[in-house]
Amino acid sequence: MASASGRGSPHHPTHRLILYTREDCPYCAKVVRYIDRIGAAVEYRDIGQEPRYRQELKQIGGKVQVPCLVIDGQPMYESDDIVRWLSNERAREARPAT
Repeated sequence: MASASGRGSPHHPTHRLILYTREDCPYCAKVVRYIDRIGAAVEYRDIGQEPRYRQELKQIGGKVQVPCLVIDGQPMYESDDIVRWLSNERAREARPAT
């Protein structure tokens, strides 16, 4: 998993999304695969590659647990919850405006 900013198409324009990961984490890989599939714009931060990201993650949520998707400054843990949130956001954005 490479640390990259703004990969994919500009989904979630109203949310700033940062995914804290670790290269050897299978749950992180699951989330990254889903993000790549839907083309969401997410900034990746690998806590194994960059020690300051580990500290940031601890400051944000009080623990060092990956994957962690930070949505507008609020942490979300657990790969299933992250994928569900991304899926719901994608569906919400696909709905026509009324």
